Amino acid sequence: MALFNSPERYQDLKMWSSQYSEEDEGAQALSQSQEAGHDREVEGENDPGVKLGDGEGLAEEMQAMKEVFLRMSEKKVRQKEQSQHDCVRVYSEAFQSDLDRLFATSKKARLTEAEKVDQSIQHTAMRLEEQKKELMDVHEAYEINFKASIETVELELERLKELRGKIVAAYEVGKQEVEKSFEEAFENLDAVTKRLHTQATEICGDSTYLKVFQSQVDRLA
Repeated sequence: MALFNSPERYQDLKMWSSQYSEEDEGAQALSQSQEAGHDREVEGENDPGVKLGDGEGLAEEMQAMKEVFLRMSEKKVRQKEQSQHDCVRVYSEAFQSDLDRLFATSKKARLTEAEKVDQSIQHTAMRLEEQKKELMDVHEAYEINFKASIETVELELERLKELRGKIVAAYEVGKQEVEKSFEEAFENLDAVTKRLHTQATEICGDSTYLKVFQSQVDRLA
């Protein structure tokens, strides 16, 4: 995660650097003060007039150094606290900025994905609507053909019923004619049988032919 990629953060870092530079300057001033005191001590050793006030001057210098050290310590503590607050602020702002950026990126990605999904849904809905229309057209055509087929079958059934009626009527007529023919044939057969029986009886009862036959036999003999 890039936390220091803006001019404001660079200025904050620069401010921290300047604060530490001030501390370095304070330490340098203390060192220079100590060196100056040391130089004065050396000069005092060489100057008889200075040796008279060595005790008082040394105490004052020690007190001054102590005050400078205390001020530097207090300033350092304040600067440290301030730098900590600034560090927390900068890192918080950086973290919030990164969160906002990630949120914006994620939101943009979600919106893009949502648009793609919406387009896909619309495309699917259009395809389903087209398929529904096609199915409705096919269904209507099927219903029309089915009704036409039913009507054709019903007409054919009516025609077959009529044909069956005609066939049954013709069969009944033919049956009656056949039965009548059989009755007439049986009647004729009975009449012929009776006539033949009568003739046979007459032939058996007639002896004339026997006499003729006998005469022929005698003549041949």
